[in-house]
Amino acid sequence: AGEMIVSVNPELGRVSQDEENGTMTIRTKDGKEMTLSYQDIAEGKMEVTDADGNTTRLGSPDLSLVPAWVPKAPDLTDGISMFHTAAGGRVSGQFSGKSVTGVEDLKEFFENAASDQGLSSSSNSSTSMKGTSVATQEFTGGGKSLKIVITEKPGSAALINTNYSEN
Repeated sequence: AGEMIVSVNPELGRVSQDEENGTMTIRTKDGKEMTLSYQDIAEGKMEVTDADGNTTRLGSPDLSLVPAWVPKAPDLTDGISMFHTAAGGRVSGQFSGKSVTGVEDLKEFFENAASDQGLSSSSNSSTSMKGTSVATQEFTGGGKSLKIVITEKPGSAALINTNYSEN
């Protein structure tokens, strides 16, 4: 989970990892390096502030950081990862979790929630392979951007990845 959290954040890069000790050394966009345990990253005990005072928080989901306009599935559970960045008046982030609601109902929920926020659909695609369904929805409007990826495997709760940004 720690590696995934770092890999999806454009503000961070992995320098090295020590599997034996359960640590990873990362470098921030402004060149700072730090070594953290995978456990600390997964528990959200990581906050990086750059020289300009911009803050990025990584780890387990703390959805209180997510802007109110970003829709969250009504039965979202099992938060897996999160990052949230506030930089120069721009807010962006990602969070993921699971839902027992089916893909089609989730797609409709996100379409309605995005529309209620004044966002328009800019892209919508679905694929299915070997029983696994993946639906991707993208919405934009008013300086806001939202991308939802829903992955559903037979017999499992749907995994929902939500990416957001606001200028």
